[in-house]
Amino acid sequence: RSAVYSVLDEIRTNGPISALLGLAIILLMPVAIVLTGVTLFGLPAAIAGLTLYTLIFFIAKVLTAIAIGMFLIGLMRKGKKVSLGWSLVLGLLVLAILFKIPILGWLVYLAAWSLGAGAIVLRVFRKKPVVVSEALATN
Repeated sequence: RSAVYSVLDEIRTNGPISALLGLAIILLMPVAIVLTGVTLFGLPAAIAGLTLYTLIFFIAKVLTAIAIGMFLIGLMRKGKKVSLGWSLVLGLLVLAILFKIPILGWLVYLAAWSLGAGAIVLRVFRKKPVVVSEALATN
């Protein structure tokens, strides 16, 4: 739970940086995986990289959906505690609707993916500890 709040805090505080970093990850990681997998010794690292890339692919959009849901619920419930579950449901509903819009849908999809992926990577490489009470107080 604290890890989710810390990634959501990264999205909230460093959104544009997270999105740009996530876009770089989305574009450059497959190239690095292919280049690493060319050699026999690099094949295990390429398989691990592909696994990591797949996990980020799925988790990033979920975290972005939670962030969107928390933002929208927070607008209605000013200052009150926001549930992760309801935030996820509302955020996924909003994203699913936006993904269906022709042409704009794939841009929203890419933005959601890159924002979440960048926030995950930023959070992993920041070594500061997460205090759950502070994360709950900011939401």
